[in-house]
Amino acid sequence: MIFPPLLMETGLEQMTVDAPAKVNLYLEIVGKRPDGFHDLRSIVVPLSFGDRLSFVLTDGEVDCTVALEGLPAGSNVVGSRENLATRAALLLKEHTGYTGGVHIHIDKRIPIGGGMGGGSVDAAATLRVLNKLWNTGLATETLMALGGRLGCDIPILIHGRAAVMEGVGDRIHPLVEPNESLRADWWVVVVNPGFSVMTRDVYFRYKPALTCSPEIFNNLRFALMNGDVNLAAANLFNSLEPTVFAKFPLLAILRDRLMAEGAEGALLSGSGASLFALARNEEHARSLDRRIRKAMGPGLWSRVARILPDGVMVAHGPLEARV
Repeated sequence: MIFPPLLMETGLEQMTVDAPAKVNLYLEIVGKRPDGFHDLRSIVVPLSFGDRLSFVLTDGEVDCTVALEGLPAGSNVVGSRENLATRAALLLKEHTGYTGGVHIHIDKRIPIGGGMGGGSVDAAATLRVLNKLWNTGLATETLMALGGRLGCDIPILIHGRAAVMEGVGDRIHPLVEPNESLRADWWVVVVNPGFSVMTRDVYFRYKPALTCSPEIFNNLRFALMNGDVNLAAANLFNSLEPTVFAKFPLLAILRDRLMAEGAEGALLSGSGASLFALARNEEHARSLDRRIRKAMGPGLWSRVARILPDGVMVAHGPLEARV
């Protein structure tokens, strides 16, 4: 499996990586489980921007510092002990018996509570990097199982490539065979209104509303395999949109405005509050970005990015942030 973050600096005692954000091209709530959680099926793809994490080994405890880099106004971060990266490191220590420590520093670039991976991205990168730096030697599947104890998005983010996530995030299926490549090298505009959405609250409020034909999922998978952005745009799907839009009407307005400004398709990512719009190419994406910012005002956070179906960030590099 391909580990998505680009290794920026390596050594026996330190490492810095870029950990890509994600969006959900497809998110279907399949049903509710006896334990109260929801079964889902989702197509998740990594993007060409994300958080940057630096790890320095220590003889002491695990701790974490966070710096906000151009995030929407009002963004907040949790304390070191509650941070998912810290919790991931502590979980790996507990599981393996590793006795040392690490200082983690996160340059936070992914909107918090934005449906783009946020803390899960950091936890996934932490498990992969510390498994290397601490020489704990766990298989990727074991790391994914550990990550699943902290959050349902973490296993697929450890997997790294565009893939299908099912159940409560515990079943990950590649979209193509290991020797095949996806052709969905598409451009997107990601926008965030400047507030967070609590995933737990969305699922608590969720009532089945949108039905989904199997053709939608199959069409999206075919579009990813063949690079057909128009087919993908026509089949974007998120069961959570009605619930989120009912509580946050501004997000529905923003989605509609993206379409009015010329997006090929637009969708809420995960449980929000970020939305993304598919574009025909880079020029179209940057033009759409300018128009939506002009229409919605300078306070709107946006990012022009590329979908990276193979999860490898080095091929494209980080793209320009707009705040």
